[in-house]
Amino acid sequence: MFPIAGIPMTWHLWMWTERADIFAMAAYGSPYLVAARGDLVSLAAAYTVPVSWGPVESLQFYNDFGYVRKPAKDFADSYMNVTGIGVAAGHLYTYIDFAAGKNHSWLGGNFADDFAGGNPEARWEARFNINIGYYF
Repeated sequence: MFPIAGIPMTWHLWMWTERADIFAMAAYGSPYLVAARGDLVSLAAAYTVPVSWGPVESLQFYNDFGYVRKPAKDFADSYMNVTGIGVAAGHLYTYIDFAAGKNHSWLGGNFADDFAGGNPEARWEARFNINIGYYF
């Protein structure tokens, strides 16, 4: 099943683990826990403006929002919102954005547990991001 922006997607994972309500994944060389059941809602909007500013060909303004509702008792939901601009210049693409999240392992908080049990007292945390890539 492929997620479609704005359409809720439900997942259920049953694995042979010590706990049926969580499973482990890994990123950045470190493991983290994820709720084994949840509902995901993703909303995204983008608008591209063609420009002729030297090598810059277009600007894409975007906002991506994600919400994970965790039905397990005592699990806190996770949120993420990313607002930014993408700059295309030939094969060079630069994304400049502001990402904010609550109970989001990659945006602060508790990396090991935010996508699983999380923290009901968690605050929104944020970071400024610049990603530059050359695509050939």
